[in-house]
Amino acid sequence: MFKFIYNILRRRRVKNKDKAQVANVIKSMAHAKRLHRELIVLAHPDKNPSKRELAEELSELINHNRYNYDELLKLKKRVKDELKRTD
Repeated sequence: MFKFIYNILRRRRVKNKDKAQVANVIKSMAHAKRLHRELIVLAHPDKNPSKRELAEELSELINHNRYNYDELLKLKKRVKDELKRTD
């Protein structure tokens, strides 16, 4: 997907300022993808059987915001606070 966006930009005559903004978006998407994977593993209902309903709710929110890096950061704090293990 990133190559696709890069090729579109290369074909168009885009100003350097716009290229920087697109690079930031691509970087944010890459970080969001990595954070999404991490959060899904932490909030998976099978990993949190004592708080299954909460884990399902958080998993839905994480999947809904999988490309929104800022929201994923907020959800990361919530996952760590609410799904602390009592082991």
